[in-house]
Amino acid sequence: MKMDVSTLPDDHLLLKGVIVDLQGQIAGLREVHDKETGILLEQIRHLRAQLFGRKSEKLRSEGGPEPLPLFDMP
Repeated sequence: MKMDVSTLPDDHLLLKGVIVDLQGQIAGLREVHDKETGILLEQIRHLRAQLFGRKSEKLRSEGGPEPLPLFDMP
Protein backbone atom coordinates (compact mmCIF):
# COMPACT_ATOMS: atom_id res chain seq x y z
CA MET A 1 0.00 0.00 0.00
CA LYS A 2 1.64 3.19 -1.19
CA MET A 3 0.87 6.31 0.79
CA ASP A 4 1.57 9.85 -0.17
CA VAL A 5 1.14 13.01 1.90
CA SER A 6 -1.75 14.03 -0.34
CA THR A 7 -3.60 10.74 0.29
CA LEU A 8 -3.28 10.78 4.10
CA PRO A 9 -6.35 11.81 6.05
CA ASP A 10 -6.37 15.15 7.87
CA ASP A 11 -8.06 13.79 11.00
CA HIS A 12 -5.56 12.94 13.73
CA LEU A 13 -7.61 9.96 14.92
CA LEU A 14 -7.54 8.44 11.45
CA LEU A 15 -3.80 9.08 11.25
CA LYS A 16 -3.33 7.25 14.56
CA GLY A 17 -5.29 4.35 13.10
CA VAL A 18 -3.01 4.30 10.05
CA ILE A 19 0.04 4.25 12.33
CA VAL A 20 -1.36 1.37 14.39
CA ASP A 21 -2.12 -0.59 11.22
CA LEU A 22 1.39 -0.04 9.90
CA GLN A 23 2.91 -1.08 13.22
CA GLY A 24 0.87 -4.27 13.08
CA GLN A 25 2.15 -4.98 9.58
CA ILE A 26 5.73 -4.36 10.69
CA ALA A 27 5.31 -6.69 13.67
CA GLY A 28 3.93 -9.42 11.38
CA LEU A 29 6.76 -9.01 8.91
CA ARG A 30 9.32 -9.06 11.73
CA GLU A 31 7.84 -12.31 13.05
CA VAL A 32 8.02 -13.93 9.61
CA HIS A 33 11.59 -12.64 9.16
CA ASP A 34 12.69 -14.01 12.54
CA LYS A 35 11.11 -17.39 11.83
CA GLU A 36 12.76 -17.68 8.41
CA THR A 37 16.10 -16.50 9.79
CA GLY A 38 15.93 -19.15 12.50
CA ILE A 39 15.23 -21.86 9.94
CA LEU A 40 18.11 -20.72 7.73
CA LEU A 41 20.54 -20.54 10.65
CA GLU A 42 19.58 -24.08 11.68
CA GLN A 43 20.15 -25.28 8.11
CA ILE A 44 23.58 -23.61 8.06
CA ARG A 45 24.46 -25.24 11.39
CA HIS A 46 23.38 -28.64 10.08
CA LEU A 47 25.33 -28.27 6.82
CA ARG A 48 28.46 -27.14 8.68
CA ALA A 49 28.16 -30.16 10.95
CA GLN A 50 27.91 -32.43 7.91
CA LEU A 51 30.84 -30.82 6.13
CA PHE A 52 33.22 -30.15 8.97
CA GLY A 53 31.97 -32.34 11.81
CA ARG A 54 33.45 -35.58 13.04
CA LYS A 55 33.07 -38.53 10.74
CA SER A 56 31.84 -41.88 11.99
CA GLU A 57 35.01 -43.63 10.83
CA LYS A 58 37.08 -41.51 13.18
CA LEU A 59 34.96 -41.99 16.29
CA ARG A 60 36.36 -43.98 19.17
CA SER A 61 34.54 -44.43 22.39
CA GLU A 62 36.65 -43.52 25.38
CA GLY A 63 37.04 -46.45 27.75
CA GLY A 64 35.21 -48.72 25.37
CA PRO A 65 36.53 -51.70 23.47
CA GLU A 66 39.09 -51.15 20.75
CA PRO A 67 37.90 -51.85 17.21
CA LEU A 68 39.11 -55.08 15.65
CA PRO A 69 41.90 -54.70 13.12
CA LEU A 70 40.45 -55.58 9.74
CA PHE A 71 43.54 -55.33 7.57
CA ASP A 72 46.35 -56.13 10.03
CA MET A 73 45.67 -59.88 10.10
CA PRO A 74 48.55 -62.30 9.53
